[in-house]
Formats: sequence, structure tokens, C-alpha cells
Amino acid sequence: MYDSFVEPQAVPIAELKERVRQAKRLRQTLAPVPASVLAVYRYLVGSDFEGETGEGPGEEQDVFDVVVTDGHHKIKCLLSPKLNGLVHRNELCAGCRVTLHDLTLRYNEGDVQGDSFIIIKDIKFLTGTFSTDDPAAIPYWPEALPPETGHRPLTSRWEHYLPLWNNEDPYGEQWELQEEEEDQNNDPYGDFDRIELKRLASKFKTLTRPYPVVTGRVLARARVHHYGKPGKDKDKWTYQGYIELGDSSGTASMVLWGSTVPALYNKLEV
Repeated sequence: MYDSFVEPQAVPIAELKERVRQAKRLRQTLAPVPASVLAVYRYLVGSDFEGETGEGPGEEQDVFDVVVTDGHHKIKCLLSPKLNGLVHRNELCAGCRVTLHDLTLRYNEGDVQGDSFIIIKDIKFLTGTFSTDDPAAIPYWPEALPPETGHRPLTSRWEHYLPLWNNEDPYGEQWELQEEEEDQNNDPYGDFDRIELKRLASKFKTLTRPYPVVTGRVLARARVHHYGKPGKDKDKWTYQGYIELGDSSGTASMVLWGSTVPALYNKLEV
């Protein structure tokens, strides 16, 4: 049996949340909303996904946030896990044109700002594609809050997205090197004591704050390791970075953990 056809109704993205809110309050069905997909972001399901969304993840381990636009503004929405197969089959992807069906508004009851996000529970595809020279130039809708605009998931405690097709490659603006002006005359660790690697190995357990600084050269840098697991989002950044450091006294293997990995890893050149 096929659902009865309802003519899509163009709704400005800037008004979409309010239209969804009104439809619920008036107990009306919102007509399908035409939109174009700018981006699809993946992350692992969090420990309280059902509590945050009212949606059971079932056997799904992935969650997808979808950024849609009307060409004037954009908004980030959560894709219902039952639609994950559309992404897995690469049917729902950046550039496709769609109509959004069965939209619901979910409030974050733990957020004092009254934060909310839209959940897409059904989606249909239109012919043709959408393209723009600079997707980032399309602004978010005017009243968007930080979770909707930042490069972090709408749900869970994770603070990063994953690549669509693997867990290992660094992905997202947090990994991009930031241009910083360096003051060659200013050493931020100038007031700290220095310690050689050989001495550090024997004194490590007895060192007290402020810890001495190790100055050396990065001899090798291994690929970043992602150790995150679905439902295990206690750690917001689940990455390890391995480096081999050397100075005049010897060499040592070192591990970077958590948020220090995206902050420092790409700056550590061999």
C-alpha cells in the first residue's frame, strides 16, 4: 500500500523549526519540505541515544547528522536510525535533492537554553542535484544554537565526527592546522625546568608539579588510532597518537590522548 500523495510545500529553512513546532501544537501534519543536502556527518551512537532522541537505535552503531539547505540558509538535523541504510547505500549524500517527511522536534531537557533539534523520520528523493562553489558560505539559520553550527554531533557526548567509511582517518575542522603567529622571542616554557629523556625515565614517578619540560625532535609519527566504541561516550575524544621523541640522551615512545591528539598531532612534524 502506498501513502497518499501530499504536494510538497516550500518552507524557508529559517522557519522550519517553528513550522514543525506549530504543526505539533495544532496537531497538524506538516507537508513534505523540499531541500538539498549539503553534508552528511557520521558518529557512533551514544550511551543515552534513546533518552536524548526518543528513538531506539536498534542494531545500528552509527548515527548521522544531515545538513540541509534551501539555498539561503542551512540547518543540521538528526537522521532517524531506521534511515541509515540510505547513507550506507550512498543514496543520501551531499548534493542530492530531497523532500523531508515526518519531521519531529526533540528538546534537550538537560540544556538550560532550551536547545532542540529536528529529527528526520522519512525522506524521499527528487531528480537532479544541488551544487554550490562554497557550501560553507551558506549561513546557518539565524537562531541556530552552537550544537547546530559547530562541527560536533547533535547527540551524545562525542565532540567529533568520523569519516563516512572508516574510523581511523582524522576528519573535521578540529584537525585542520590553524595559522598562528609565532613570537620567536617568547618561549612559553621559559620559566620551566628542562629534563633529558634518560633522566625522565628514572625520575618520572617522583616528579612534582610544575613538571619539567622535555625538548627534543620528533623522529617518527604513527597513524592516529581511534578506540571509540558505540555506547561508550564517556571520553569525548577517543583517539591515541604515537610518536617517537629523541634528544641528546636517548629516545622514547610517547602517547598523546584525547583532545591533545587533534590539537597537536598535525603540528608534530618528523
